[in-house]
Amino acid sequence: MEKKKSVFEPLDTNPAYYDDWEFRVRMLLNRKGCINAIKSDRPIPNATNSDEVEVFDERDRQALGYITDSALSKVKDFTTSAKSMWDALKRSYENKSICNQLNILTRLINLRMKEGEKIEVHFSVLDTIVSELRLAGAQTATDTPLLTAVLLASMPTSFSQAVTAISILH
Repeated sequence: MEKKKSVFEPLDTNPAYYDDWEFRVRMLLNRKGCINAIKSDRPIPNATNSDEVEVFDERDRQALGYITDSALSKVKDFTTSAKSMWDALKRSYENKSICNQLNILTRLINLRMKEGEKIEVHFSVLDTIVSELRLAGAQTATDTPLLTAVLLASMPTSFSQAVTAISILH
């Protein structure tokens, strides 16, 4: 029997992109109508809500399936509910994601254009790093004045007049 391929890169192989994985899985669960399985606890069964509990349980099973398709080895011990699985993954990866953001931000801040390097190449490298920072979920990746300052600071001394002129305009 052929194994169904996940629509996502498995979380196991790339924990640095937890935020992207989380967004994609949230969108999938929302589209499939089972997002509440990770947002809320199972309703406590009583005489008046058996249909509600049954619907929740079915959506929980669906959510468990979608989550395990992309993060199986990390969730084996959390199969009681989609919410417990989701919370465990969140705890496990959020701190790593912050470390990843810090590493990318450090690369951005330390980026320097070499004398004689084409400016297009430098801008391309800078843009790639900023894209990685956005993908990692960093708020600083959308801070235009900060990114402008980083760009200006990364320019070589031969661009000092242009850097000064741009700095005065801001």
